[in-house]
Amino acid sequence: MMRGITLSKLVATMAVAGIALFLAAPWIGDIAAAIRLAHGTDELLEAIAYARSEAMQQGTTIAICEGPGGWAAYTVADFEGNALRFGDGSALSVEGSAECAIFGSAGNLHTLPLAITLCDPGRHQGRKISVNFVGRAQVEAGPC
Repeated sequence: MMRGITLSKLVATMAVAGIALFLAAPWIGDIAAAIRLAHGTDELLEAIAYARSEAMQQGTTIAICEGPGGWAAYTVADFEGNALRFGDGSALSVEGSAECAIFGSAGNLHTLPLAITLCDPGRHQGRKISVNFVGRAQVEAGPC
């Protein structure tokens, strides 16, 4: 009675595993892109909520503006120009309808409504963040 596996069984198992990985590779890329997009969207939504919340807590004007690299490198600052939070940028393509969104002490926008589109390079689906006059943000999926 022999224990273990033979070389031919090991090679056959490795071949089946290799074929399975080859077939799953495109899906893994799609999953990674979806995770990057979700993370970038969540980070920007959190920064918008933070700017609005700080404006209401401090009873002053707080702005969130695109940085040198666009909206991926945002800056949250008070009316005196003191930076409160920075975005470090991301691998996503991020474009906005305006350079800044300014929140008043009531949490409402003092600028036109803001629309920011996030896209993963090479993908056709993205997400759009819309901030209305009241200062509330919503997210919807859409094309890039």
